[in-house]
Amino acid sequence: MKLSMWNLANALAALDPEVSIRPDSPMVLRSGRLAWATNCVQVRQDGPDCLCLWESDSIRIRDMDALEGVELVQSVFDAMNDWYADLREAAEARDYQRLVDRCHVVLHSPVLLCDENGCVLGISACYGADEVDGEWRYLKTYGYASMRGIENVQTVLGPVAVSNEVVRLPHRSSGRFSAGLTTRVFRGGQPLGRLTVLERERHLNRGDVQIVQQIAALLAVNLQPEQTGGKSGGAYLDRLMAGQTLGETAWEHLYRTRGWLPEHTYRLWAFGGGGQKASPLRETLGRTVHQAICTAEEGQLWVLTNETQGGRTLAEKLETLAADNGLHLACSLPGHGVAETVQWAEQVRYAMERSGAAVLEPFSACAVDYLLWGTRETAQVLAACHPDARRLWREKQDGEPMLYDTLRAYLDLERGANRTAAALSIHKNTLFYRLHKLEETLTADLEDPLTRLHLQLSFRILEQQKNDRP
Repeated sequence: MKLSMWNLANALAALDPEVSIRPDSPMVLRSGRLAWATNCVQVRQDGPDCLCLWESDSIRIRDMDALEGVELVQSVFDAMNDWYADLREAAEARDYQRLVDRCHVVLHSPVLLCDENGCVLGISACYGADEVDGEWRYLKTYGYASMRGIENVQTVLGPVAVSNEVVRLPHRSSGRFSAGLTTRVFRGGQPLGRLTVLERERHLNRGDVQIVQQIAALLAVNLQPEQTGGKSGGAYLDRLMAGQTLGETAWEHLYRTRGWLPEHTYRLWAFGGGGQKASPLRETLGRTVHQAICTAEEGQLWVLTNETQGGRTLAEKLETLAADNGLHLACSLPGHGVAETVQWAEQVRYAMERSGAAVLEPFSACAVDYLLWGTRETAQVLAACHPDARRLWREKQDGEPMLYDTLRAYLDLERGANRTAAALSIHKNTLFYRLHKLEETLTADLEDPLTRLHLQLSFRILEQQKNDRP
C-alpha cells in the first residue's frame, strides 16, 4: 500500500512531530530510506532531530536518531500494508463489520458503512450508542439511518449519486450530527453505499481523506449490499385501506405468514411529513416492529401493527421513531381483526389533520369531535366508538349484560355510587365488586372527562344502531 506524507504524519502523531506538508501531497510513497530514492521518504539527521523528507514536504521528529527514525518509518509502511491486506480479506469475505472495526486501527474515529438505502452494514463496535451523537444512537438502535440523517448527508452530497469524492460533513449545533468525512461507493457508475468517518477525538485531515478514498476503492470491487426488508404486505394494506375485500387465500397468507390471529388486537398508524423519503423508516419498522405491514400512500407512511404481539412498549417505540425523524404520528382506535382497516384509515386522517405541536396525535383524543361533527357513514361511526364500549356491548349481546349495564349507569349518574346502586337495584358492596371487575378489564381512564364522554356517546350509538335495524 502506498502512503502520503499526510498518512505518515498521522501514524506518527503520538510523537507530536513538526509537519510541513502540501495539501495535495499524493499517496505515492513506498518505503523509508536513509538515502534518496524515487517515491521514498528520505530520513536523515538534522542536529538532534530526525527529519523525514519528500520533495518539499517534511516531518520533524525531535530528539530522535536517524537510524531509529528510518526503522520507525519503515514499520509504519509495513503495518499499513498488513492493515490493508486485512481490509481486503474482510471485504472479499463480505464481512463488513470486521472491515469497519479494523478501520479504527488507522483512523481512530467512528466509522459507518451503509448500503444505498441507509441500512447499516457495519458500524464501529468500540463506540457505544451514546458516545458520538444523536444520529449514531439512532443507527446503533435501529440499524438504519434516520430520515434526518439522510437529509443531512444529501445537503452535502446532493440527492442524486453523481460523485465518489470524499466531502466534509459539517458539525450541526443541535448535537445530532458530528462533523466528519463521507463518500459514496460506486461500481459501474451505480451507487452501492456510503462510507462515513466522524470526528470525535481529533480533527480529520487530508491523510484521512486519502485513507477513506482507498477504503471506498476497495469496497467498490467487493461491496454487495444486503437484501433488506421482507414480506412487507404493503399490497394487502393498500387493499384494506381502500375498503376492498381479500380472498380466502389472501386472508390466510396475511395472518399465517406473520403468526397473526383474527382475535388479536390491531391498530393503524401513519407517519406524516416524510414525503417520498420514507423508505429507510419503512425498513426500520420492518426490523423493529414485530411483523408490521407498511405502505406509502398520500405522502405518508402507513403502518398496521398487531397490538397483541407488540406489547405495551409498541406505542412508545413508534413515537420515538417519529420524534427522531422529525415526523408527526397519528393512530386509530384499536380493534379485533383487520376488517375495519378502511375505517381506521379515516380515523388516522382525521387525527393527522388535527395534529399540532405534539409528536403523537391519537384518534382517541379527538373521537368525540369526530362523532359530533360532520356526516358519517354507519360503519365509520361504529368503528369510532370506544373499544371498551364495543367489547362490553358484545358481551351484553352474548347474554352477559352485567358489566355493560353497570358502567352505563355509573357514567350516566356521574359516578355516584349510591344512586348507581339504587338504579341497578343492587347492594352498594355489589356495585363496588362490579366496578373492581371493570377496572381489571377497561383500557379507558375514567378520570378523564373526554374519555367518559366518548364512552357515553358510544353506548348511545351502539344502542341506537341496534334499534335502527329492520
